[in-house]
Amino acid sequence: MNTLRTIGDIVNRKTEAWIAKFEEKLQRIRDQIDVKIKPGTTATSFIFYEGEFLIGGTDGTLGKLIYEDYGFEMPKNLKKFKDGDTGLSIEAFVAEPADNFFTQMTEAELPGLLERFKEPLYQGILAIKNNRIINVFRENWNYGPYLVDKAVDDLIAQMKNLQL
Repeated sequence: MNTLRTIGDIVNRKTEAWIAKFEEKLQRIRDQIDVKIKPGTTATSFIFYEGEFLIGGTDGTLGKLIYEDYGFEMPKNLKKFKDGDTGLSIEAFVAEPADNFFTQMTEAELPGLLERFKEPLYQGILAIKNNRIINVFRENWNYGPYLVDKAVDDLIAQMKNLQL
């Protein structure tokens, strides 16, 4: 029994240490953000899955980076979905599109989404027209601490290349 408690204590300490290190990293990123976002510039985080756009919320790591740290605004028609995980039809999604997209597609899904965006329905969307689409691979973002660490690095690198 003592051995199990000791192993649990070790795991908890390692988890707490990683969280503290990750929070420090996020704070360093916040302190160094040099991308200037014009007031009123909108962004939407989403996954396209089985014919619906699943909207990302404002409270997760990605949402906080997009909306709090970078200063993007969520489009007005999507603010009611700020808790995330809401599915929208294609028509509802394109009704008030964002200036910037942050997609969370897997490496296998991304080419299909980009191909879909070539359809006439999407061509008037500023994020698509101006090539302001950043993808953070879902397989990195949601599946463990070390992959999240890499995903944040990838997001920051892509943001530096984004012309706003």
